[in-house]
Amino acid sequence: MPPLPSPALSVAPSRLGAVWRAYRELSIFTAFSLAFSAMPALFQEFAVTDAVGLVVPWALLLIPRHPLAAALVLAAGTAHGIVDAKGPGLVMAGYFATYVLVRRGRYRQAVVIVVAMVAGNLLAWHAGTKMDDLLISQVLWIVICLGIASPLRLADANVSRAQAAHAQALRDQRALIARELHDTLARANTQIVLRAQQAQTQLNNPNHTNQINTALDDIITTGHQSVLDLRTMLRLLRQDTDTSLNPTPPTPDLTTTLAQARHTLHQAGLHATVTHQGDPTRLTPTLTTTLTRILDECVANMTKYAAPDAQCTIKLNITDTTAELHAINPLSDTRHPTPTTSSKLGILGIQERTHALGGTTTTKHTNHQWILHTTLPLTPTNKSREHVLDAPGSRHRRGCTWNWLHAHWGLSLLTGISFVIAVFNTVDAGIRFTTLVGLVVPWALLLIPRNPWAATIILALGATHATGSDQFTGTVISTTAATCILLRRGRYRQAVVIVVAMVAGNLLAWHAGTKMDDLLISQVLWLVLCLGTASALRLADANVSRAQAAHAQALRDQRALIARELHDTLARANTQIVLRAQQAQTQLNNPNHTNQINTALDDIITTGHQSVLDLRTMLRLLRQDTDTPLEPTPPAPT
Repeated sequence: MPPLPSPALSVAPSRLGAVWRAYRELSIFTAFSLAFSAMPALFQEFAVTDAVGLVVPWALLLIPRHPLAAALVLAAGTAHGIVDAKGPGLVMAGYFATYVLVRRGRYRQAVVIVVAMVAGNLLAWHAGTKMDDLLISQVLWIVICLGIASPLRLADANVSRAQAAHAQALRDQRALIARELHDTLARANTQIVLRAQQAQTQLNNPNHTNQINTALDDIITTGHQSVLDLRTMLRLLRQDTDTSLNPTPPTPDLTTTLAQARHTLHQAGLHATVTHQGDPTRLTPTLTTTLTRILDECVANMTKYAAPDAQCTIKLNITDTTAELHAINPLSDTRHPTPTTSSKLGILGIQERTHALGGTTTTKHTNHQWILHTTLPLTPTNKSREHVLDAPGSRHRRGCTWNWLHAHWGLSLLTGISFVIAVFNTVDAGIRFTTLVGLVVPWALLLIPRNPWAATIILALGATHATGSDQFTGTVISTTAATCILLRRGRYRQAVVIVVAMVAGNLLAWHAGTKMDDLLISQVLWLVLCLGTASALRLADANVSRAQAAHAQALRDQRALIARELHDTLARANTQIVLRAQQAQTQLNNPNHTNQINTALDDIITTGHQSVLDLRTMLRLLRQDTDTPLEPTPPAPT
């Protein structure tokens, strides 16, 4: 046999460790089943059932890849073990398989094993086997397996939902940051580039010094605002809280925004008609901010692509139910979009914003016109909100009660089951002190979240009375359920108090001459079920907490990474643009420095182009669902 290569030997321990972690539960179940099968063979003659018991449990390891084949093998082995009555390992493997299959959602395969158990019991009964104790033990084991597997599957579903929410939150955060970056920085940087290009075309005309100076003023103002917005956004990104990423603290004024849009278009040499109808002050801050961002995007598109002699149109109409924005951009035949000044990210951001508010945005693009139409529904009026606030207090109390029941549906369900059992017991046995206790004690379950000690004392007294009087009422179910709930919540002292109360009740019943065998067995099995369920749910809660902590850390890491990339790529570029514009402005009145001004404008245009390109690349990466590194530098063009 050739020796294994050293790389294979070096990775073997890690692979074995990974396999053990992936199949740890199944491996433990297989080992237990094999141990139960091997023990009878040590003390009696080795038989066929013993050989089957040493082979069938290995099928547990096949469940992840071949669930149906494993279920068939285990079903046949379980039925044989029940019929022969000498294969405890086979039956134990059937119990374990039922638990594993139910937890994994393989219900049909679990039903196959349970049907095989039923068939085995029928054959054993037909062969004359005494079935009372056998059936009781099987039913209890199946109940324990289902009782532990069901909450664990629910817990696994909670972990999966937490992981899905984690991934969705990362995507939502990236999309939010992309929208805010585009709305605050992309438009400003593009405007800087366009204004620098306009100033450069007028540089050789001495009569246009005022226009050049105005363009440089706009570049400096826009650059300062862009740097301020970027610094604000970086500060918000580096915070650990879920602070809104809107870098403009006050709510914008729509009237001022419309006037600014008209001024910007006129400064760009365009003819524009900007009108509005209705009262903008009726809009909520969210609607006002959204319409402002859409207006800014429309103005930026008109500045880049509109024909100089055509008429640009912006209309805002505010009614009692909707706010509509209509923009018409007459396209120029000579203005062709470049990769640095054009993308579809602005339109995508508008559509995302309007969709989040229940509105719609449609765009129509032809050879000569680009038309945008946005409709946003208005939120309820102040009158309707006041009506809600003035609603009767009973409605508010009903809402609080429903929210509490929704948050504690498990406690409510257990309380209801315990109370129904107590009602049936009262109807059957009549009104006595024991049945009255059974009707009252289950309600203490609802006190566990806020008053655990008060609930524990009530349930402990009920447990002592129920076990001491050997009466099965709603008290038994509620106290057993309370033990599980307290253990899951980490209330170990209160759980110990209830268990001690049950022990005290058993001592009283034993002292009164009650036969304790069946009573103790049932109580122990119920406690085992509670301990198993509580431990499994507590472990699942810990998994959910770890997933949530990882989610929060991932969000913080993502925000910090984006903040670093933004600072390294945009803050320096925008600051450099402002400094070069200031230098150019100081040399504007000197005719001998035309070359220096032209060089400064070239630097501004080049830096602005690269800044916009970096920003577009980062926005595209942010909107991807994959964890693509946020490296903003694109590959060198060929």
